Amino acid sequence: MADGTLTQAQADKVAAATKAEVKEAAADRKANRKERRTELLATVAKALGSTTDEVKAGLEAGTSIGAQADAKGVDRKVVSDAIVADLTARIDAKVDDGSLTAEQATKAKAKLPAVAAKVLAADGSRAEGGAGGSAHPLRDRIKARRGN
Repeated sequence: MADGTLTQAQADKVAAATKAEVKEAAADRKANRKERRTELLATVAKALGSTTDEVKAGLEAGTSIGAQADAKGVDRKVVSDAIVADLTARIDAKVDDGSLTAEQATKAKAKLPAVAAKVLAADGSRAEGGAGGSAHPLRDRIKARRGN
């Protein structure tokens, strides 16, 4: 604009198009995240010998996935192993389609036991990243301290 290469109208058009693309990408990420969570919930339910609705109901009641496993007499390791296997398959698919390198996959796979432990601890609350956890836990803690 300042050097005369774009008019204000052209700059406005580019800005509007960029904002629309960002908004669309955010919506796509949200849909993909929901799909991945639904798939993981199905994996957990299968490992527990439950339905996804039963697992969701437990989470909504504040019962962690680990506690649900205990209540059903299912070893938590069985659920953890199912989670790790599911996520490993997803990572391998990303390597196969070229969206992850082998090095990235190795790093991601190394984190899977911790991810599985976090899923087992998820109790449906937003604190500590439970199912449906806050995307901004630090901000939430600060607000809580301030009483906001």
